[in-house]
Amino acid sequence: STPVRITIDTMAPAAPTLTTPASGTTVPTTTPTLTGTAEAGATVRIFINGTNLGTATADASGRWTFAVPMGQALAEGPQQVRVD
Repeated sequence: STPVRITIDTMAPAAPTLTTPASGTTVPTTTPTLTGTAEAGATVRIFINGTNLGTATADASGRWTFAVPMGQALAEGPQQVRVD
């Protein structure tokens, strides 16, 4: 048979990051768009106040975007955002 080349990658990818909005920022909408970076092709889970609002997939450059859906609009006041 024809040989096939494979690559073994045992290194865990870096944790995804949230780029915008920056910590401490006040946003003028209850449905903000969040952006960040992750390993290219990675699925990023978005949590706000401990609730998983959805996922985003990092593009080939490692950038991802997530718009908070209208049906999950955030309440006025401080919010805790986490991505993984």
